[in-house]
Amino acid sequence: MSTDPLYDDAPKERRQRACDGCRRMKRRCDGQDRCAQCVKLNISCTYVNPAEVRKVASFYDDYSEEYVETLKTRISAAEAALSNLVPQAAIRPWIYARAMGSVQALAKPVPVPHLDDSEFVDIADSFKALSLNSSTVRDPGFQGKSSTGGMVKVIVNAKANKSVASSTESRGTIGHVSPKDWSLKPWENYSEISLSKNFSFPAQHLLMHLTDLYFLNFNSILPILHRPAFNHNLDIDLHRQNSAFGALVLLVCALGCLYLDDAAARRRALSWTFYDQVELCGQSLRRLPTLDDIQAYCLAAQFLHYTSNTRHAWLHAGFGLRLGQDIGLHRDKFNSQEVSLTEDLERRVWWALLFLDSQFSIALGRSPAHDLIECDLRLPHECDDEDYPPTGSGVQPTNQPSAIAFFNTLMNLYRILHYTHSSLYTTVVNHMRVARLGILDAMGKELDSTLDKWFSNIPAHLLWQPDRQDALFFDQSAVLYCIYYYARILIHRTFIPGLPAQSMMPSNPNALDICTKAARACIEVAHIHQKRTSKPLLFSQYPIFTSAIILLLNKWSDAETITISQADETNISLAISLFKSQLEFWPSSEFFLTVLERLVVKAQQSEREADSRSTVPNAMPWEPPAAFNAPSPGFAFPPIFVGDEEILPSNVRRPLRRV
Repeated sequence: MSTDPLYDDAPKERRQRACDGCRRMKRRCDGQDRCAQCVKLNISCTYVNPAEVRKVASFYDDYSEEYVETLKTRISAAEAALSNLVPQAAIRPWIYARAMGSVQALAKPVPVPHLDDSEFVDIADSFKALSLNSSTVRDPGFQGKSSTGGMVKVIVNAKANKSVASSTESRGTIGHVSPKDWSLKPWENYSEISLSKNFSFPAQHLLMHLTDLYFLNFNSILPILHRPAFNHNLDIDLHRQNSAFGALVLLVCALGCLYLDDAAARRRALSWTFYDQVELCGQSLRRLPTLDDIQAYCLAAQFLHYTSNTRHAWLHAGFGLRLGQDIGLHRDKFNSQEVSLTEDLERRVWWALLFLDSQFSIALGRSPAHDLIECDLRLPHECDDEDYPPTGSGVQPTNQPSAIAFFNTLMNLYRILHYTHSSLYTTVVNHMRVARLGILDAMGKELDSTLDKWFSNIPAHLLWQPDRQDALFFDQSAVLYCIYYYARILIHRTFIPGLPAQSMMPSNPNALDICTKAARACIEVAHIHQKRTSKPLLFSQYPIFTSAIILLLNKWSDAETITISQADETNISLAISLFKSQLEFWPSSEFFLTVLERLVVKAQQSEREADSRSTVPNAMPWEPPAAFNAPSPGFAFPPIFVGDEEILPSNVRRPLRRV
């Protein structure tokens, strides 16, 4: 290639080192075959002597191994000292501190939101002006930080920082939009949807009676509606003019029917007559959701929970949360220090939907619809309805406990339930990841400690006293304690040894004892409440059912005996009687009653088999008499639905569905 004329004039590669003379004189060298310095001095330019390798920090080379070993020893000593104080934090103390900090924050009040998080209010207000229909101002709904509306706001703010003249000129240019390209089609115009429907309401006296029953039995626990405002709207016949409020009234009637002094069959038929008139999905989704719409989803979720199926209730609660998020109910508005009635009702319904969604998600083993970390909404103002005016902020009389204090206390308990569900009852992959960090056991203990802190902060008027005279506070206290024991069981249930579903969880030999004590206390509270009021305790189905299952598991976990102690047998019988009394009001209690009765029959059958083997060692296996109604292993149980699951014997195939 050297003979090729194309390469004769090619630039010569420069050496990456100085010549021998320049290195000896410590001067700059251009690295050519004969460098400029050697040409200038007319001396030979050679690259013969090898370059010396500089040694840096030779002091550390002599002691590097000893220094590293010293550091290792000091770190090991620090980890050992930390392990003596907090055994779970020895491996990864920084990860342990972060995880435990999240749990410890649950025992503190809901933090006040930061002012920087109020940008969505300005974005939504700005987008109201960008209406596609000049005759209608359409709210774009909630616009978060990652929304395209947030990007538009950044551009507008950047323009606003320029001179006034250029800013005015640019606004005049951008604001001109041709109406031809932005006009709504007739089928897209949500204003064409009728706001009134031909609802069939009950007679006036029955309407007021059903309203009283709803506020007495439901709204006292989940205060979604404001009684004076609701009665005022009824007086002006708003339910006959506005479909959203009309649907809300029908749902109130449907829930009130469950407590009518009438035959159970007639109560249920009448309640479904009112519920079936309400269309929560469909054309109504094309218009902007209102507070009445969100409240309607909350009431519908409660109705379906007590009359139909938890799966349906879970869907409606999640739908209500989506609609609430669409209008920004999950974010604090930062309007003023005073909380208006409308804003307080928004807080109530949002927290109520979060609580319902959590209860249903735990029962079905599903993920909740909304992550609590995305909510910065403060708890409702503790002021009773009669002291909350339509305008302005309410003031609770001094030395008089508010009924809303129970709701806020319950929502703080919900926060613990939500974190327990999302951290301890997650997927196997997530459990494996957390298990490698070695903090699962510590997380359970910290959750238990956080629950103790919550329990110590229960208001005095809500402490459990079986002889409390105030009926409202007695009901609220019973609900609070029942769910509290339920939370205790949920925290420790995952650590019970030997459960196949908890194979990835560290076991705790005391977990079953803790769950058993909580289960007995839960059933006792519900039983005392039932004896005094003769009406079912709200949100007690899953706590009572879980408690009864724990009591059965407590004995079935013993490999030597499966007999049930007299005390636990009494508690299980009480749980069955509670579901029987609930069945008069809540049709959904039939599932819990049927499953418990079958499990008890199975336990009794196993006890008889064990007794026959112990008394007559060489006798044939015990066979039940003809009058005994215990189902044999080959008997096909009829399917019982909980959500979308069925309870069937393991040796019975699911029947094929006919197409």
